[in-house]
Amino acid sequence: MSWTKFIETLDINDPIAFSKVLVSEVKTHLQADVCQVLSIEKHQSRLLAATNLSERWFGHLRLPLHHGLLGLIQDRGEVLSIADMTLHPQYVAIPELAVEHQLHFIGAPIMSHGRLLGLLTCYREDQPFNDKDSAWLVTFCLQLDERFEQMLTHHQSGRSEQESDHYLQGLTSVQGVAIGYAVVVDSSVDFEKIADLKTEDPAKEVELIAKAVTQVREDIKSLQAVISQAESDNQDLLSAYSHMVDRHGLLRSVTDQIRKRCWTAQTALKHVVLGYIQEFESMKDPYLKARMIDIQDIGQRVLTYLLNQKKQTFKYPKRTILVGQDISPISLVEVPEQCLVGVCSLKGSRSSHTSILARALGVPMVIGLSQLNLSDVNGQLIFIDGYQGRILVNPGVRYRRYFYQLLHEESALKDYFESMRDQPCQTEDGHAVSMFVNIGFGTDMQRSLKLNADGVGLFRSEVCFMGRDFFPSEQEQIDIYGQLLKAFSPRPVVLRTLDVGGDKGLSYLDVKEENPYLGWRGIRVSLDHPEVLKFQIRAMLKASAGLKNCHILVPMISHLSELKIARKILDSSYKELCAEGLDIHMPHFGMMVEVPAALYQIQHMAAYVDFFSVGSNDMVQYLLAVDRNNHLVSHLYSILHPAVLQVLTQLVKSVHQERKHVSICGEMAGDPMSAVLLVAMGYDSLSMSSICVGQIKWVLKHFDLASLKDILSRSLNCAEAKEVFAILQAAFKQRGLERWVGFSNHNRQ
Repeated sequence: MSWTKFIETLDINDPIAFSKVLVSEVKTHLQADVCQVLSIEKHQSRLLAATNLSERWFGHLRLPLHHGLLGLIQDRGEVLSIADMTLHPQYVAIPELAVEHQLHFIGAPIMSHGRLLGLLTCYREDQPFNDKDSAWLVTFCLQLDERFEQMLTHHQSGRSEQESDHYLQGLTSVQGVAIGYAVVVDSSVDFEKIADLKTEDPAKEVELIAKAVTQVREDIKSLQAVISQAESDNQDLLSAYSHMVDRHGLLRSVTDQIRKRCWTAQTALKHVVLGYIQEFESMKDPYLKARMIDIQDIGQRVLTYLLNQKKQTFKYPKRTILVGQDISPISLVEVPEQCLVGVCSLKGSRSSHTSILARALGVPMVIGLSQLNLSDVNGQLIFIDGYQGRILVNPGVRYRRYFYQLLHEESALKDYFESMRDQPCQTEDGHAVSMFVNIGFGTDMQRSLKLNADGVGLFRSEVCFMGRDFFPSEQEQIDIYGQLLKAFSPRPVVLRTLDVGGDKGLSYLDVKEENPYLGWRGIRVSLDHPEVLKFQIRAMLKASAGLKNCHILVPMISHLSELKIARKILDSSYKELCAEGLDIHMPHFGMMVEVPAALYQIQHMAAYVDFFSVGSNDMVQYLLAVDRNNHLVSHLYSILHPAVLQVLTQLVKSVHQERKHVSICGEMAGDPMSAVLLVAMGYDSLSMSSICVGQIKWVLKHFDLASLKDILSRSLNCAEAKEVFAILQAAFKQRGLERWVGFSNHNRQ
């Protein structure tokens, strides 16, 4: 009988019987005098069986972790063979195991997907174990891992529900479900512990900081090379990191402090980074505030090299869930893409680079898990419910079965979405709906191309302007826009002009305002600096040379005069470039409808645009006077508020009366429950995150247009959002879509 078949015969329902047979067979094969097997638990190890002890100890004898030779195997995670163990410097006698008469030792870890489950140890009195014994034991433990884990699951299923089946509630950053093993990433250096020290040799300190920065940049370059080989496009994100540490960024600031104050490199770095962190923490805009994590991560990496500390390395199991206080995007990129299945963060932000990257990769992420104890979770099995914004650590057997079923269902749905990739989006009765994607990073573009989306409904050009200390050159912009336009040609690509200012500033455009959401932002910034707007529009036009799919969109229009000036700049730029001999097709020109005032001027504004695009996030925020990022009032933010539905319905009618195209982007377009209402309203296209395209296509296939219009009609007569939700909930359940009710990411006020 092969060892694989032998392992399959072990009874996982009886851990003691399982372990007794196990140690007996291993003892015989290795001709050992004693064989023992232990399970590894959260705070201790537990003896399951031993050939030299009474059965009364089985399952009851507990030992401390990281103790003696057993602790050495735990720490190293590898087989350990020692001749005369009593001479080993880490040997500690453990009387409870009753092996004091044995001299020679061999032990191996029992692991599954990078998680330590148990230890298998043997002892001999007469002769040491050899290399063949080590090789056999390693092989046996590899074959044993899955069966041993199944046995432990049954063994632990009788424990308290409070310990193993208690959800920890956080916030959804990226939707989805995942099951995997926790890898805790946490900073090994702390700026607060760095003393303020002076130097008598500033030149030497400048040299030290330059060397440390170079080492960090080399780390980033090596990651870029790995990403390139994996054909994944996160280059722009890592390039932003490179800009942070180049001679115009962190290095220059630290060098200035060393020369001015005669600080050591460590002290200067500490003050510069903490100063940046304090500055970012005070910002109101969530996107910019989230950049604090990037600065902190870069600073800690530089400090690690300054302190000559060994850089942290991790073993990533096949199903890795990255866990940490504030996880940086580099930490996420360092995980092999085929291993990463989820992310959990004690802090974090939906606007962070890590969240944006996780969203682009389709990896579920939960943030705000303040109750999670990092010291206890490493290596533990974790279930992520990215729809409800919660996790479960080391779930019991009943929950595991349920979660694996959920995972199987979601995997099947993803396969189904993939099979629908080349099919048009349409309702049950054949009504076509155009599906566009929103893009901010290169990962979004790659994912969207694979989905075969109808086009790009929104490219956030401000991404090109951030993470720098000066405007991108015309050629840099041409390269970025051109890559996007060519990749999607002949499908339309909507390039939004710079949408910054006030709460969403640039390092080289510093503005502080009392009320930035109602301040100097969007088109207001661009028109106060028309040279910047023209510079950008010319780059967009040049990038479109030889193509006919460029659409240009201007944000935050509230006055007709703003639209007229922007249109004039586009027309003059087009004429100038044509006169220069460029083969340019006049792009479609559009405006974003975000400010409620624009709703009442559609007739006048339609004379200057080819299309309208509703920014649902800001529209709802302004309409309800609710900052959805403010926890004191965020519960009042509801995309199903009757006033929101009334406004959006009237908007479509007004635009269509002017025979113009109207699209909608933002959270509503990618939400299954609100998307069906938008289709019923008559929006010509929906633009959303690429990760939402498949699920929206799938949901719409279950409705005919007449049913959608009936649902909308009843919803428009509701007085409260919860009544709208009840109507949608019933309609979804009637069509077997009840699991998507919980997936909708909106408030049910």
